[in-house]
Formats: sequence, structure tokens, C-alpha cells
Amino acid sequence: MQRNTNNKASIYFAGQFFNDPTSETDPCPAFSFYYKVERLKLTDGSYQMDQIGWTPFSLYNTSAGLFGNTISNLDAGWYDLKVMATSGGIGGAMFAFATIRFGVGDVFIIAGQSNAQSKGFKDGFDKNTYLPSDA
Repeated sequence: MQRNTNNKASIYFAGQFFNDPTSETDPCPAFSFYYKVERLKLTDGSYQMDQIGWTPFSLYNTSAGLFGNTISNLDAGWYDLKVMATSGGIGGAMFAFATIRFGVGDVFIIAGQSNAQSKGFKDGFDKNTYLPSDA
């Protein structure tokens, strides 16, 4: 996610839960839903600390099992977003669990044809001096 000038970002996550993962007609509104955000070490991607502990959230469409939530003011760095559905709350029987890794920082996209690969055509321009040598 792209950070702002204050070195922060807001992320939005969304998904869908089902009692039966092979069925799109069997949502699981009877469960409790939680997410948490873990900050990771930049050196090796291992767990550093809980940025946000287990936080309950609700389905916004219980008949379809749909959920979505915004998390604001995350500092630059790497994170794991963990989402779970349980019966009996935190520590109860877990129905579903997912982890999504994401980063907050600068996002750069280079698009084009050979120009994006630092290749010129008949102009003697065969190296883009604005890109690092291993780009």
C-alpha cells in the first residue's frame, strides 16, 4: 500500500466466509469474526509485535457471508493481516483462518515496452541511468 506524506497508510480488506468452502450458498453468520495485524521485522519477515490485537468485526451481508473493514494509520513496514472465524470467541473452536502479508511504503510501477527495460531503439540509448544497475 502506498504511504502518505506522514509515512502512514490506510488499508481496506474484504472477503467472504462459508460454512462449506465448496458452496456459495451456505454463509456462516453464526460465527464470531476477528482480525489482527502483526508487524514484521524488515530483516527477515519474522514476527515483531502485534500492531493491532484481535479485533471483532461483523459481516456486512450475513446472507452472503461478506465482510470488509478499513484499518487506518499504519506505519511504513511489513505486516501480516490475520482473519479468523470462530465459534465461542477468541480461544473457541476455529472455523476458518487466513493470513495475508502486505507492505506499507512506496509503490513504483514502470510500464511500457522496451523503455521499461532500459532498452533504446536506434538512438544509442542502451542504458537508463535513472535505474539501479540490477533493475
